Parts: sequence; C-alpha cells; structure tokens
Amino acid sequence: MACGSDTPCPIMGINADKYENTDRKPRGKFYLATGKSDPYCGYMYGIAVHVSSDMQPTEGILDLTFTGDGGQIANHTVYRAEYRAGHMYSELLVSPNHLSTLSTLTIEFLEKSEVWSWLWTGKIKIDKIEVTDGLTDEITNFCGNDVIISSGGRVVLTGSSSPC
Repeated sequence: MACGSDTPCPIMGINADKYENTDRKPRGKFYLATGKSDPYCGYMYGIAVHVSSDMQPTEGILDLTFTGDGGQIANHTVYRAEYRAGHMYSELLVSPNHLSTLSTLTIEFLEKSEVWSWLWTGKIKIDKIEVTDGLTDEITNFCGNDVIISSGGRVVLTGSSSPC
C-alpha cells in the first residue's frame, strides 16, 4: 500500500497546490479514508477477497471480522451486486486500533434477497483473503481453499504469513 516509483501518490497537505510535481503525475481521483468518529484517524488495511474460479455467480454481503493476536477486533462489510468466479474484490478497512498480528478471520455470508434471488446459488466459494497492513506492509493470508459458505453460514480461517 506504500507509494513508490511505480505507484505514484498525489501531493497532499497544507499548501499542496504550491508544490511542483513535474516528474510524475498520478492519474485518477484519490479519496481520503478516515475513521468513523472523532478523532477520525485510523489504521489502514487493504483487503483482497479472491473468489474461487469454479463458483457460480452470486450476490450478497460478506461480513468480515478480523481478530488480532492481542484480542483487538475490526469489522468490515463487503457488498457486491455480483460475485463472479475467479475475480478478486479489493476493499479498504480503516480500524481505530492497530490489530498487530492478525490471527483469525470470521467470514459470514448473507445472500441478498430480492425478486431475482432465484438466479443466485445462495452460497459463495472463497479461495483466499489477503490482508495488507498499511503501517507495516505485512501481508496476512487467510487460506479458504475453496471453502463454501451458504447464506447465513459462517467460517473461521486462521491467518498466516505464508502464501496459500
């Protein structure tokens, strides 16, 4: 999540418009992510949800609960109109506390119920979830190994620094 020569970042801060930036110009829009309440600061975590390559499309909500080895907890909800086989969905979690080493991840899936629900399977298949600590750039892998979570179901995965 760090800025480097291959991933330029915008110039920000007081009088940012007065700085010269002739050598690299980042493209696109940038948004600040803050905490939900005063003092609005937080720790950033990049979340990458990898859906299994042989899953049928589904729609719904993934509720993710991360637990650090010190007992700290952070929650994040991922909603997609459609989860497709083999795709990766990235999110940004802003937590008011640093989770230190991530130990477990509880995943709950709830299929979105609507008129067209009969088109969906009512379950999701997770290959893995990668979490990048914005402070340390450490990556924690939660290997799902194509675990199937039915609507209303829950699974707990253990974090590891080893790749899946």
